[in-house]
Amino acid sequence: MKKQIISFIAILALAMPLAAQAEPELSLGGQYRINSYLLNDADGAGSVAAARVRIRQNIDLKFSDAFDTHLQINFGHITEGIGNHTGNNVGIRHAVMNYHFSEAATLTAGLVPLSDKFGDTLFSGDWDFNPVTFALSGNVGGTDYRLGWFKILEGTEGTTIKNDVTGFLVDLGGELGDVSIGAMGLGLRTPNAGNTDYENNGWIGGRIATEFDGIRIGADVVASNVKKNAPNVTNSVTDSKGIQARLHAEGQFNGISMSILGLYSTGKAAGEGYLSPQQIYGGQGYWGKTGVLNIQGPTDAGMDANMLRPGNNGYGLQSVQVGLGYSFTDELSGYLGAGYYNAGKERVAGQGKNIGSDVYVQARYAFPDSPLALEVFGDFASLGAAHYNSGGASRTVTAFGSRLQAEF
Repeated sequence: MKKQIISFIAILALAMPLAAQAEPELSLGGQYRINSYLLNDADGAGSVAAARVRIRQNIDLKFSDAFDTHLQINFGHITEGIGNHTGNNVGIRHAVMNYHFSEAATLTAGLVPLSDKFGDTLFSGDWDFNPVTFALSGNVGGTDYRLGWFKILEGTEGTTIKNDVTGFLVDLGGELGDVSIGAMGLGLRTPNAGNTDYENNGWIGGRIATEFDGIRIGADVVASNVKKNAPNVTNSVTDSKGIQARLHAEGQFNGISMSILGLYSTGKAAGEGYLSPQQIYGGQGYWGKTGVLNIQGPTDAGMDANMLRPGNNGYGLQSVQVGLGYSFTDELSGYLGAGYYNAGKERVAGQGKNIGSDVYVQARYAFPDSPLALEVFGDFASLGAAHYNSGGASRTVTAFGSRLQAEF
């Protein structure tokens, strides 16, 4: 049924010019890229070398100031071969319809990319969170709002089995003088252990940010309440409750862009401390500043098996990370990211809480008069015994690679 819904929405978006008997404005965007990488991690995720192509083609139609559509087709990852590439490499990533009633209300429906306002720690459309969605958003009296219903998984139909995964989102934000504030409520309805009924998992969060002398500082807190039977929550014997707290600052200093991130999530045991929604739906977000224990765009390839979610599957996570960027010329820039990661609780008694440290270095060259850029990176990570892929022993992981990408 889910595939049928996706196909229907995509066909509807493409067929709207005929249905409306109008001449919409057409714009084409996309992302064409080749990722090449070498991962040295024989004792963990494996040692691999590969290159692969991914293409995302956008088709955007504007019928009027009131109505527009967006379609993104995904081709990839393509790794080898000759002739025409067929099979399971083509899919629909976005298929969105927007109706703008006014500044106070926009209706959005389809396969909608949704991202949180908590630093991609909960859900991220940039990564993979594009569920079947109905959402209403806008600004009323200076308050931004977003109300959404979405379907992550539609299970077996026509039986007594209840195995859908459905979500509900309420997000509010506004300005109080020089301070931005916001609040969020998120619910995921998931099956119980026997697929006979549904259970409700919830997250509530608040955020605050301000800016002075060109430095932006922010903080946010999210509390989770997750049932032990929730999908992808491993080894839990009880319901989990926990808190995630985040501090961040960004600014420019003598031409150097600098960002600092501190993240803390409570830990107890497997599946019993703080859990991000990403744990349940199996996704991830670009929430950190390093390349192996966290993921950057160029390292988002087949070498991402060591990445961490903010809840660390209930064991908790404490991390301090720094990012530095500098533009040498209009075309050439560099980036350095470094981070330290520690667990809230030991996975195995006596093995400690050290997850590891990670240093990521990247150079980027933007080709003049084009949307094409080449990024080259290297990453050095020291993984401690508390990492889930460690096998109880410390080890070193290195990674090198490049991304040639045109984004327009």
